This record gives sequence, structure tokens and C-alpha cells, in this order.
Amino acid sequence: MALQKAGACLGGETPVEDVDLSAFKAAADLHVTIMSYEACQALGWEYAEQRALLSSQIVSLIEAGRAIGYATYRQALAEADRLRAQIADVFTRYDLLLAPAAPGEAPKKEDGTGSPIFSRIWTLLRLPTVTLPGFTGVNGLPVGIQLLGAFGEDESLLDYATWAETLFPARPVPSICVQDTGHE
Repeated sequence: MALQKAGACLGGETPVEDVDLSAFKAAADLHVTIMSYEACQALGWEYAEQRALLSSQIVSLIEAGRAIGYATYRQALAEADRLRAQIADVFTRYDLLLAPAAPGEAPKKEDGTGSPIFSRIWTLLRLPTVTLPGFTGVNGLPVGIQLLGAFGEDESLLDYATWAETLFPARPVPSICVQDTGHE
């Protein structure tokens, strides 16, 4: 719903089209494969010598990487390169992509940070992203919208994000506390 609202906000100023990105469905899994394999390689000593000091998430990541063979890793890298070329083609037709930042509204604090699924996709594709707030879900919690630019177009993306932010619903003005540390 927030994605449609964001599209409507921007659509008053510029043409907005739906684009089929289903060709990138495997990107998140490819990212996990590559990240797990590389974490296993990079943190092999820590795993072997200091495993008790590692978080359970890092241990799980390394163990997943240990189960991935070199040929599978190389195949994932090749597929990632193919997808990067494919997304570059999308950016020959569009300046900006609009996507959800997460699959729903922000979780409550006690539920963790939420799903990184979309970040994994865009990280694998090496796309710069900016997440803008301004929308809320059914529980009144924030829903972020990501703006994505072409690889290497970070400055243009920041310009577009500044423009888009003026069109999205206003956020409440935050209250700010300045802590006096006694040091001048």
C-alpha cells in the first residue's frame, strides 16, 4: 500500500510505470550464498580459534558457508554478474526505481530489526539506495520506501531523493535533546 501511495505522490510530477523485476527473484538467495561463502573464508581463523566469542548469527553464517562448494560460489558470482547487466539495462529506460524497504511496516523493538530481503537484492546488484519514511502501516508503524539508482549514480540518487522527500507526506518534527557533557 505504501509503495502505491509513494508512486501516486511522485506520479503527480513525473510518469511512473510498473516494471516487472521478477527476473531478480533469485538475487536475495545469491547474496546469501556469496556472503556465507565469503564470511567462511574471511572468518575461518576466528571460527576455528575463537568460536565461543562469535555471535550465533556469525557462527550460523560461517557454517552455512562451509557447506558451499567453490563451484557453487563461482556459479553464484557469474549469475550475480548476469543480473547486474540486466538491471543496468533497466536503468537505460528509467532514472529511478521505487521499491519497498522491507516486506511490511517496521517491527516493534522487541521483534528485532526486520527482514533484510530487499537490502540483499540491491546489495547484490550494487545499486545505491536511499530509504525515505513518510508512510505508515496498518499498526501505525513506519513503512519505508526505497529509491534506487543505477550503479555509480549515487549523487543523482541523492538529488532524486531530496526531490521525492518534498512530495512524500510530512514527518512529525522530532524532539531533540542535547546532552551537556561539561566539555567545551
